[in-house]
Amino acid sequence: MYRITLHKEEDGRGYPSCSSPEKVVKIFYDMVQKDDPREHFVIIAASGSLEALGAMEASVGGSVSCTIDPRVVLKVALDTFARGVILVHNHPTSNKCIPSQADINETERAKSALATIGCNLFDHVIIAGSEAYSYANEQTFPLDKIV
Repeated sequence: MYRITLHKEEDGRGYPSCSSPEKVVKIFYDMVQKDDPREHFVIIAASGSLEALGAMEASVGGSVSCTIDPRVVLKVALDTFARGVILVHNHPTSNKCIPSQADINETERAKSALATIGCNLFDHVIIAGSEAYSYANEQTFPLDKIV
């Protein structure tokens, strides 16, 4: 059974922003322990104004890999009525947050699945050590623009 965690600001007046990789990393580490040696994959459902509507830890892998089921990405998007999704995962055993070919393939699969329901893939953030790589910031993959 999957559980989507709805995130509210501490003052209860709204959802946290996920408009930058740093804010996405904070949401990720609200759900995952920093010292866990396994790779974790989190899906963040976002509004059109990049507020985090909800997040779900969708997959936990081994020390070097983690896969994501596109159907789970779709479930998160549909259950939260999200305008878009942000994918985020860590590379716990590496200080390199450059996307691997597997990361690129997972991103393409998620983007294609989301397109079937008219939902956007806003970003995919990879965390390694104290660094974060953002597909959107690096423009390494054609992601959807916020409209």
